[in-house]
Amino acid sequence: MAAVVQHPQHRPDRGHHRQPGARGRPHRAGEPGAYARYIKEGYFSLVALNFTDTTGLDQQIVADLHRNRHYRLVEVVPYGIEIPPIGQGTYNIWRYEATTR
Repeated sequence: MAAVVQHPQHRPDRGHHRQPGARGRPHRAGEPGAYARYIKEGYFSLVALNFTDTTGLDQQIVADLHRNRHYRLVEVVPYGIEIPPIGQGTYNIWRYEATTR
């Protein structure tokens, strides 16, 4: 499952807001090309992936994140308290950084 946070410079009140999707068409959940375009542009300030419901899409998103030198894996956060392996997992959280180390 992919969770994304819009980058502050793309706030609607600044005239840069577009929904992920080709040429202004509405975004369809799980459209890999839309995520790839926006990751390439640095559109998202945070991306959180847990590789459960949308494993294939999450893997494609990670490949896109690796292609943009400004995204860094900053945290791996465990979740869930149920008996393993059901209900437990981790979120891999990537952050956009304008400057690279």
